[in-house]
Amino acid sequence: MKQPAQIAIRAATAADAPTIAALAARVFVETFAPDNKRENIDAYVSEAFAVERVRRELEDPLSVTLVAEHEGRAIGYARLERGAAPESIGGTAPIELVRLYVDASYHGGG
Repeated sequence: MKQPAQIAIRAATAADAPTIAALAARVFVETFAPDNKRENIDAYVSEAFAVERVRRELEDPLSVTLVAEHEGRAIGYARLERGAAPESIGGTAPIELVRLYVDASYHGGG
């Protein structure tokens, strides 16, 4: 088993949009391209991970994005969103985990 890396986790800011967009696009392509048509992957990535869209998500007051870094390099991120939950979800203040992306080289590292 790999030795666990020293990972720092911090709240993302709008200035992180280009980094998160690039990381998200790369991880998404690596994960889903083998099972999908390239034109579908490209269309999704260009829309979902456009820098300006990511920036708007980072600026959304109902959204929190956390960035995981190793040695100053972004290796993953999680996007959480507050809002109305379906009736089947209990609790006083539920949140949705919208995205959780981690660089494949850090999978299984603890």
